[in-house]
Amino acid sequence: TILGGMNEGIMPPEPSPDPWMSNSMRLEFGLPPVNWRIGHAAHDVMLALARPDVLITQAKRDGDVPTQPSRWLWRLDAVLDVAGLSWGESGRLPYLLSQLNKPSGKLTPVSQPIPTPPISARPKKFSATSLNNLLRDPYVIYASHILRLRALEPLARSLSAADKGTLIHAIFRDFIRTYPAGALPDDAKSKLTAIARDAFAPYLSSPQVVAYWWPRFEAMAEWLITIEQERRVNLDIKISYAEVEGTMEIETSQGNVELRARADRIDLDHDSRLHIIDYKTGMPPSKKQVTGGRELQLSVEAILATKGGFKELEGSYDIASLAYWYLSGKRDGPAKINDMTPENGIDFIIEAQEGVRKLLEKFCDENQGYPSQPFAPEASIYSDYKHLARVGEWSVLGGDDA
Repeated sequence: TILGGMNEGIMPPEPSPDPWMSNSMRLEFGLPPVNWRIGHAAHDVMLALARPDVLITQAKRDGDVPTQPSRWLWRLDAVLDVAGLSWGESGRLPYLLSQLNKPSGKLTPVSQPIPTPPISARPKKFSATSLNNLLRDPYVIYASHILRLRALEPLARSLSAADKGTLIHAIFRDFIRTYPAGALPDDAKSKLTAIARDAFAPYLSSPQVVAYWWPRFEAMAEWLITIEQERRVNLDIKISYAEVEGTMEIETSQGNVELRARADRIDLDHDSRLHIIDYKTGMPPSKKQVTGGRELQLSVEAILATKGGFKELEGSYDIASLAYWYLSGKRDGPAKINDMTPENGIDFIIEAQEGVRKLLEKFCDENQGYPSQPFAPEASIYSDYKHLARVGEWSVLGGDDA
């Protein structure tokens, strides 16, 4: 019998904190105490220790952090000391382990994967998001577009920051589509709140949503109404579009490639200029990344707008501004407009389109592979494909210069 994980916090398990009731309150309500699982675990360990041959293992480190042995191991040490006994001989185990792990030949560290699929298998359609992946982590495109692998959702997935972002985007979209032009009504905030309550309804069973998400949204709502009223007057906004789909084709040596994007919001002013906005509930990219061609979302949307790619706008327009709206919901600043408008105006659009064309052309070469994280500091930390690319191995063993 093997008893593994005999570390404090694992065996016995750490009691989960109850944010609503103290231990005495639970007992008054007839509920089990917070630490009831400790007794249950102790019962299981006691029965396991009654077996004739037992091996107990305890990790000395958890990653880079030292661990503590289980409190029960300390007690067993004390009992054995009083009884004049000692632990059984386990010196043979490290030897056996070394023999099991002994390589049969020369040990070669794994190298960075750079698959080179045939041109016929390479994608001919890119969204603005996937274009970012092609720039920063081409292996993601290989795994998702060429191998067509998708991560499975957990059976009991908890709400995440991505869910919050999707929810906020949907609320702002519905509000703008309800009031796309002209002055807002006097009860605009109550109208926005009503839209939000309908959107939040499926999530209200979660304490996280009720106690954390909703108060933050209320702060955002106050900010949005104020900013919206100011923008429609100061910028002379003619009409606002929400979640606008756009497409265009870029010519390459291997044929045309379709480029598409969905702009969170586009405002058209009375001077026939566009103000392109992207909502971010997480930290947005910097202006240096946008103007330097390392973040392509707004650049692609600007290209589509100047080339008539947004059919809903019925024409092509000049760009007045590009911006990220950082929607944090914090009390001291629920939102912030991060201006990304380049100083060189139309030259930026021309350079951005040429940069996108060169990026696509680069992967028209059959010898060009799809490396994993060629610019590691810029790669997304949320990739579903890091384990396939074995990033943890080649990046530690020096494979990043392969």
